[in-house]
Amino acid sequence: MLSKRHWVGLTIIWIISQIVFVLVFGISSVGEGDFVGVADQIVNSTWKFAPNILLYAGHILPVLIVRLVGLPVASLYLSQIAVAGVAFVAFVKLLEQTLSAQSSVIFGSVLFAVCPFYQSWTPYLSSDSIFANLLVIAIYLLVNSKYDSKFRRLLYIMLLIVPFFRPVGFLFIPVAILYWLSNKSPLFKRAICFFGVYFCILALAILIILNYPNNYYYAGHNSEANIICGYPGNLGPYIVTPYSQEKGILRFFFENPQMTWRLMLSRLVKSFWMTRPYFSTRHNLFIAIGLVPYYILAGIGFVHLLISRTIKRDQYLLPGVLLFLVPSVIFCADWANRFILPEFVFVLILVSIGVDRLLTKLKSIEAERTKIS
Repeated sequence: MLSKRHWVGLTIIWIISQIVFVLVFGISSVGEGDFVGVADQIVNSTWKFAPNILLYAGHILPVLIVRLVGLPVASLYLSQIAVAGVAFVAFVKLLEQTLSAQSSVIFGSVLFAVCPFYQSWTPYLSSDSIFANLLVIAIYLLVNSKYDSKFRRLLYIMLLIVPFFRPVGFLFIPVAILYWLSNKSPLFKRAICFFGVYFCILALAILIILNYPNNYYYAGHNSEANIICGYPGNLGPYIVTPYSQEKGILRFFFENPQMTWRLMLSRLVKSFWMTRPYFSTRHNLFIAIGLVPYYILAGIGFVHLLISRTIKRDQYLLPGVLLFLVPSVIFCADWANRFILPEFVFVLILVSIGVDRLLTKLKSIEAERTKIS
């Protein structure tokens, strides 16, 4: 357990990190015009939005509230930073339960608090940033759901509402179900049945909406084989059968297998390797230098997870990593890398496990040297 002094130090680091990112990037709602527009339509009693917008109701509702009370959209930053603060506390507490050494918890928490690929999105008033922090909180509640009924009730609420902040949130439901099944606890029998049905309903609704003719966001980028959203790709020659609204996007994938596997593999690479052709060389170099240590540590953590006996305790990690890869191959990679945020939550946990493994190994080597001398 961390001492009060450790908590104060980590909190100060997190606060300084947030201040730096706000000063550098400012509070922005760029790219979120659709949600602001929907809120304005509701206020003005005009309803002309596509059905896929309904999957973002959790993000639209706060926008609607600030519109109704006459506050600027930027005021949503207050709720966003509050959720981010709770997520930071949840992440540190999760590491306390997961890692073997106090130093590993501190190191992993610092890497989370200052991570520019994650924390820089807090002042960006998007559904992605608040969803990623809600996902951190949900993971903490899941791990503790077998110990306390309070955590179980909060987790059930999170499982119900999280899919309406980002549609990919429904993927956390099977993660929770698999975790409950692995623990073989009778506490979760009804929850497994209920959320199993809820997951199927959400999956069907999302499948229908994704094939909706006017949903350009999905069909348009795929039919043009865009690896990065809105950025011209080079896979046009592999499109044998053009996309048509009548057949739908899934049929388009099956009819163009050479394009499909290249597109999905390219998107997966571009999602994780966050450099972009339209960024400056200096910016791309910063991204590469910053990402490599995180991915090396995550790789160490992933290997340790596979070969260690803690895999059952951390049963949520492998399903989480694998399931949240799906959006990275189905959807185009975001021009500014925000779509990878849910997957990056699990990466950051693996990073902390990697840190723990390295520090434990170094301590054992140091102990051997002391014994020899």
